[in-house]
Amino acid sequence: MSGSTGFAVAVVAFSWSFQHAVMPLTFDPHFMLYRLLAPIAHSTFITLVYLRVRRILPLATAHWLMDGASVLIGILWPLLR
Repeated sequence: MSGSTGFAVAVVAFSWSFQHAVMPLTFDPHFMLYRLLAPIAHSTFITLVYLRVRRILPLATAHWLMDGASVLIGILWPLLR
């Protein structure tokens, strides 16, 4: 829609990163800024991978598995201590 692939990648990467900034809504500006900036490189990479393969299902499945692993680690780690 913008006519520029670079601009579109930047908008998508920023919006995906912004999602992570507000997921644990803490209203701590330093933490939220960290959560905004940390995934920008990965979001950009995944956006470029999508442009190459044009298949969102494998990327969404991988993200789902990573989310599930982080939940399991959060639950199991305290029990293993």
